[in-house]
Amino acid sequence: KWNARDIIDLCYATGQRYIVITAKHHDGFAMYHSQASKFNIVDATPYGRKTGRDPLKELADACHATETDGSPWPIKMCFYYSHCVDWQEDGTHPHNYQYVKGPDAERFQTYFENKFFPQVKELMHNYGDVGLIWFDVPRIPFSVEQAKQVVDMMHEAQPATLVNGRLSKDEFVDYLVSGDNGVAGVPTDYYWETPSSINHTYGYGKWDTDWKSWEELADLLVRCVSHNGNYLLNIGPKGDGTIPEKSVEILHDLGRWVKPNSEAIFGSVATPYRGEMMTSMDWGYCTQKDNVLYLFVKN
Repeated sequence: KWNARDIIDLCYATGQRYIVITAKHHDGFAMYHSQASKFNIVDATPYGRKTGRDPLKELADACHATETDGSPWPIKMCFYYSHCVDWQEDGTHPHNYQYVKGPDAERFQTYFENKFFPQVKELMHNYGDVGLIWFDVPRIPFSVEQAKQVVDMMHEAQPATLVNGRLSKDEFVDYLVSGDNGVAGVPTDYYWETPSSINHTYGYGKWDTDWKSWEELADLLVRCVSHNGNYLLNIGPKGDGTIPEKSVEILHDLGRWVKPNSEAIFGSVATPYRGEMMTSMDWGYCTQKDNVLYLFVKN
């Protein structure tokens, strides 16, 4: 029941400007038609073999169409990629999988050459404009030289594509990333981001019904922006490709608050009251744009 347009419509209901979707997680399974590994959704599943559908290609096409189809604003397409943990490949970090040998620099180099590097290259060349590659779980023996090789390839293909902090090699990244569901307690002078989930799981768990309210999400969004951060909010689609009804409900409620307040959120920067000027604001948060201050008053 996967429908890329459902995701795009949810972005417009909420106010989102871009999408980061999982291209490959720790299980090593590519959610797109990878030529580097047959362990992918088109070649390795009845769904893919029967339909030939590549869900990420469909979503990328839907995103790119927002540039020209009269949509309210363009939606950027971005990809998540687990680069140092792959439970199928020797040389990477296993997850109690006894048949995976690693981590080991020589074996990791084989994985790097045969899967990691070519798959990122596929994402950069086969899916149109890419706003960001969101790498995850950096681990030894991933080296500075390998990181440079990947980033050079990405920027040769698309110079504007961002690289997140979990690549692990700070000289190549565009911003830092907190721990999962983390925040910066005070405003910072550097760009950072928190990856947070709408409940506790990042995939779909039918048992996880402890949803954050839209009020909690709004508070986290403004707190991040006011502290010079970005809020990457995660939802876990079901196995049939649909979005859980509760996620849709919460995001629509959040959107009804975000939209009338968007001037104070999108394109704004952190509060000026930081460093030596730090002022405790127990009443709420402050953002700024040009010579205007926006005050989000909670108390």
